[in-house]
Amino acid sequence: RRFGIVAVFVLDRGDFVRGDSSTTAEWAFQLIRINQLRFAVGATPDVALRLTADAEAAVKFPELPGKSFPAKVSRSSNSFDTATGTMRIELLLDNPDFTLPAGLTGTATFKLAPAPGTFLLPNNTLVLREGKSTVAVVEDGKVNYIDVLPGRNLGPQVELTSAALKADSQVVVSPNAMLRAGDTVTAAPLQVAGK
Repeated sequence: RRFGIVAVFVLDRGDFVRGDSSTTAEWAFQLIRINQLRFAVGATPDVALRLTADAEAAVKFPELPGKSFPAKVSRSSNSFDTATGTMRIELLLDNPDFTLPAGLTGTATFKLAPAPGTFLLPNNTLVLREGKSTVAVVEDGKVNYIDVLPGRNLGPQVELTSAALKADSQVVVSPNAMLRAGDTVTAAPLQVAGK
């Protein structure tokens, strides 16, 4: 059974071939392995620092809508590129039936547990104050602003990470510009439509 194919020939019938000379910089053909593909990803620090060997991912290609291909982390550069701020991660993607040709560009989604102190909150809880991302919380009946690190934007919700934010924190939804730290407020639970 074949596992690779000749992708490119640079020789034609009758061309002179020099052999194995160490001074030759030319090559005759390129072979590509197609039963297992390498998929390179530029991972941001919040993802790269949580990836381990054999971490699982799902790879999708726009040319194959509705299909997802399982892959695993095989290695990483262990160095962040200063120009892009990303680390090169290589995934191995099994392709036993040769469904995928080599060279496709796609996206990878990693199956990772959330980072410690990561919460999913409504987008309208995030407030930009003095150049910092914050959320307003109610502590002992008073407003306090907590610095947060925004993560993925999931439409109506956003991932926020903060060591000061707790699972039982009372977070203010849509805080207005007049609300200041130390203001006295009465917390009320969020009303969900249809309930």
